[in-house]
Amino acid sequence: MSGKLDQAPWDKLCVSTSLVLIAYTVTEDDVRGPFMRKIPRDFDHMAHLHALSYRSAAQLLAEKFHTSEELIKQLDPRKTLDRAGTVITVPNGVDARPEGQVFRIEVDKPAKVVRAFGRNVELVAFYLASIGSTEKPAPSGTTEFGRL
Repeated sequence: MSGKLDQAPWDKLCVSTSLVLIAYTVTEDDVRGPFMRKIPRDFDHMAHLHALSYRSAAQLLAEKFHTSEELIKQLDPRKTLDRAGTVITVPNGVDARPEGQVFRIEVDKPAKVVRAFGRNVELVAFYLASIGSTEKPAPSGTTEFGRL
């Protein structure tokens, strides 16, 4: 894999019956800000900020569509992301619902993903996830439905 969105992975994305990628028009709210050049990593320092803003419109859009700035830029390499009215391609997180009934959910902390499996162990949904941090680690272990 090259790590770039070239023709082969693009073709695979386009054969799905549900839309994986959608068009989105950048709004005035997306580009208004306020944006901060540098955001502290430490929660104690963040607590002293007047507001916890994004660094850029690209970062805001990545958060809005639950993806990375890199993917947004790869999908729209020649687009200006900080201009209202620009139509960009983004992941369709809103309609990305499982296509079948879910019987098992797997949270993969090292890979930062959540997978949902059907009755016959077929993958019915796949989501990127923020799963804990060094400061606030997520619990580990196994549970069954009805025992949460």
